[in-house]
Amino acid sequence: MNEISLLALSGLAPQVVTEAAWSLARQHYPPLTPRSVEVIATGVGEAYARAQLLGEPTHDPVTGQPVPHAADRWGPFCEELYGRPVPLRLHVPTADGQPIADVTGVEADRCFADLCYGLVAELTRPDQPPLVGSLAGGRKTLSAHLMAAFTVYARPQDRLIHVLVHPPSAERDPTFFHPHTGSDARVHRVDVPFPRLRTVLEGGPLRAALHERADLHALMAAIQPFVDAEQVPESFSLTLGDGRAELAALHDGSALASVRLTPAETATLLVVADALAADATRVRLDTLAESEATEAQRAAVLEACARYEPLRPWSAPSDVSKAVSRLNRALSRLPLLARYLSVESDVTAEATFYRWAEPHPARLTVYTLRAPEVWPLAHLPLTPVARAKASP
Repeated sequence: MNEISLLALSGLAPQVVTEAAWSLARQHYPPLTPRSVEVIATGVGEAYARAQLLGEPTHDPVTGQPVPHAADRWGPFCEELYGRPVPLRLHVPTADGQPIADVTGVEADRCFADLCYGLVAELTRPDQPPLVGSLAGGRKTLSAHLMAAFTVYARPQDRLIHVLVHPPSAERDPTFFHPHTGSDARVHRVDVPFPRLRTVLEGGPLRAALHERADLHALMAAIQPFVDAEQVPESFSLTLGDGRAELAALHDGSALASVRLTPAETATLLVVADALAADATRVRLDTLAESEATEAQRAAVLEACARYEPLRPWSAPSDVSKAVSRLNRALSRLPLLARYLSVESDVTAEATFYRWAEPHPARLTVYTLRAPEVWPLAHLPLTPVARAKASP
């Protein structure tokens, strides 16, 4: 079996812990066995887990009543699945030194959020095995915090799951902890996709915030300005050569996003960009069609890309609009580039005009591996890569 760490949430039904572990061992290939199982719970959830998983007689801290159906299920469960004991550790946040019995307000919720972030940060250190987080169990806000923590800290090998039990009667059965012989109950595991920001956030000033701070609000305060800044390009670069072109959005010398364009798409982008640089607002569609100047610009871009077969001329406005549509489709693969460099049309009684999707002050620098003899785009001078300080 491949070794993992399992981090689960648990409330009044600790069955979700054994159901998740059973699914990973019986329904996953290769089977996954946990080095340890870490359970985040309220004080009430801890009482139920201790009684119904570990067989420790406990009382519900809210009602004062004994927790029913107490039995040592975890030991036999591990022996059956793994042939050895697996540590199960319960984590309950505290306030003023006392365990929080339930999430009943903002401060309690914040304590749980801090616990989620701290545990996920610890379990995703480079020396730790792959981490599987189970979203089933506990309050909905706990699941939300766990998913947010994975978004910040998860490595490529870490994942989130959710387990569902069918039929519903088994899910409500306090003695059902995993499928067994003679039972018609089934466990379904869902892999939950989520965005992973760790590689973005590990850079520069966020290293300490990512690895040393477990406090939710401190972490968010450190992350958000960086994320906001990262989404506003300072400039764009376009490198031509080797039969293609690479367009990148840059911030602080690093590429936020990049996409490869065909020579034809590149020619469309640069012809429109040069025309908009001359006018700074918009350009008439019909001025780009049936134009020798436009065709000379497109041919020069092809030469700079080291492609020499001629492009089909823009003989009519419809040819231009089709080319712009193809460019926009290429840019749509990366929303950050599409946001600033997609070309939109304004249809008026006078004519159809093109403009940028969103006005932006960022400059576009064109780099080239091989400069053509003539470069007729007056507002977009070429920068040879050999003399460029950096290029994508």
